[in-house]
Amino acid sequence: MDITRIHRAQAGLKATDARSEAEKEQARKRDKQTHRELKELSRRTENSKCADCDSSFPGWAALPHGVFLCIDCAQVHRRVGRHVSQVKAINTGTYLWFEDEVEVMRAVGNGNSKALLLSGNDDSTERTAIATAATPNSKADAKLRYVQKKYQQRAFAAPQPQQRQKKKEEEEEEEEERSGAG
Repeated sequence: MDITRIHRAQAGLKATDARSEAEKEQARKRDKQTHRELKELSRRTENSKCADCDSSFPGWAALPHGVFLCIDCAQVHRRVGRHVSQVKAINTGTYLWFEDEVEVMRAVGNGNSKALLLSGNDDSTERTAIATAATPNSKADAKLRYVQKKYQQRAFAAPQPQQRQKKKEEEEEEEEERSGAG
């Protein structure tokens, strides 16, 4: 996993309303080629199942996360809000894809996303809640909570190096306070 490439790709994403006419025209010209590449990326072993529910043959993608999703999970990502997750179809010409967006998909993918977002904690409780939901509404609500925890709160991710360093410093300060007070 090339974490530098992932961060660079995600940082390079432009806002949807920040696209120039020239960029839009370039995206239109490359549309078929881009969708072909996205389909090929989605067929790689690490991307062949939905990043959130393991359904086969995902046809959607979520930015800036760079993950491939099934249609049901794409709808959940829409409910989270565009400020957290923007979804686009990968197998139709409905959405224009720009080079910076495709680069995020190349750099991240479901395998790298799993390593980044699920490396710190077990997500089985949330997945069990989704699997055992009794009604479609309760299943959708359970998926929404899971997506919010995974992508927005990063609840299952391992702490970042700066977070680990800060925690270490706090623990050292507490230790000094305890040893100085005694």
